[in-house]
Amino acid sequence: MKIKPSRFLKELSLLYVEDESAVREIFYEMMKRYFKKVFVAKDGEEGLELFKKHDPDIVITDIRMPKMNGLKMVEEIKKIDSEAFVIFITAFSDSEYLKEALELGAEGYMIKPLNKHKLIEKLNHLAKMIHHKKEQQAYFELLKMLFEQYEDAIVLLENDHIKLYNQKFFNIFGALTTLEELMKKFEKPFSLDNEKEIIELSNGNVKFFEKIVKKVQDYIIITFQDITEFQNEIFIDNLTNVYNRKYLKAVLEQFFHKKICIIFFDIDNFKKINDTYGHKIGDHVLEKIAKIVKNNLRRYDKIIRWGGEEFLILLDGVDNIDIAEKIANFLRIKIIESDFGINENITCSFGVGCAMINTEKDFDVLFEKVDKALYKAKKEGKNRVKIVENGSVQDTIS
Repeated sequence: MKIKPSRFLKELSLLYVEDESAVREIFYEMMKRYFKKVFVAKDGEEGLELFKKHDPDIVITDIRMPKMNGLKMVEEIKKIDSEAFVIFITAFSDSEYLKEALELGAEGYMIKPLNKHKLIEKLNHLAKMIHHKKEQQAYFELLKMLFEQYEDAIVLLENDHIKLYNQKFFNIFGALTTLEELMKKFEKPFSLDNEKEIIELSNGNVKFFEKIVKKVQDYIIITFQDITEFQNEIFIDNLTNVYNRKYLKAVLEQFFHKKICIIFFDIDNFKKINDTYGHKIGDHVLEKIAKIVKNNLRRYDKIIRWGGEEFLILLDGVDNIDIAEKIANFLRIKIIESDFGINENITCSFGVGCAMINTEKDFDVLFEKVDKALYKAKKEGKNRVKIVENGSVQDTIS
């Protein structure tokens, strides 16, 4: 059956490498009717130089040639463009080279003398592949242009590999290649199942993003809208610059189905400080204590101003009461050692507890017990740590 050349061939260029001049001329006359441009070379060295200069879409080459054979030439071409489309032409007696030819990533080979219709069939197949590849590249370039129009950070992933992102994304997260690298930029790994979710980035300065996920087959597009300014108005305590109680409500679900430890503390004799030195000094003490605690916690831990002179600490990844108790005592000593600029020893009392949290009610039960531990620390002399263990408040070394 007669095979007609594809219209896609007229969009392409061809490099043909053959050392026999008569064969080369005949082939050139035939191929120039099918391709937009045809380049010919008499050996591998000349063929390689033409490839470097013109970057043809398809390479057809003989194997046995002087100076540089077809195998060596294609090996060098693949170093330049690993996706170059290559067809080898060989005599039947050169069959020992065919394994090596295919290992180089060739699209196939043909035995001399060439069957014109089989060759055109093969070229039509490659032309269709190249056409689709160029279409994809054009769509990709268009997508890049569209991505840059976004005011928000946006990224495209394929099977957990980052394929494309805009400048805004790069400015925030840097040059990343995988979803795993992106997840590490956040306080907690975010979900790809939830379409919308408020997530938190921490790199010294806390930033909040509303994340929007869209999925199409193996592709995922994630948009990150910076809502830090808006969230700070809601979640940050104006005086101490730490989180407020609204923040706990917003993030509590992240701690469900985990054992967590919390520390609840307040400033001893704070009313006396306000009465003696005035509320301006009292505010200074609150600010400084919040700063001391924040600077001596890991960046993943959260300090929340609960109200007045009370603060709550959520310990990230700590589920052992002994470790939580040591952290509380460490903070207690740091506060004692600090200079507040007044003639007064500033101390704090602490309650500590750990529990498995599955619901908001579970957290409320834990908090109530830790609050009782704090109350006991205050009642027994202040400036000490009390822990909740096995459901009851225990004595501890302070």
